[in-house]
Amino acid sequence: MAYDETKDERLKKLLEKRKAIDAKRRALDARINAIQNQQTQRDKKLEDRRMIIAGKAMALWARRSNANAAIYHAEIDAFCTRNIDRELFGLKKLPEKEKA
Repeated sequence: MAYDETKDERLKKLLEKRKAIDAKRRALDARINAIQNQQTQRDKKLEDRRMIIAGKAMALWARRSNANAAIYHAEIDAFCTRNIDRELFGLKKLPEKEKA
């Protein structure tokens, strides 16, 4: 009988250890996810800054000459496919797509 109790105790201790390890792993996974989310947000902010700076540079370039302005406006016209975006640049609205 003592042997069976020892087995049960060992099994109980091992199960408790596994439970503690699982809790530590969940905590580590949460920390990893938090760090990855922070990095993703930081990368997005940097990309947004690059886009703003590039857009400002292109707008200033377009003001240097009429030829540059024509190229700039043609690119903006081709790039903006949503009417809400086109409105920001004073472009004509695109026709509404028919829904099937």
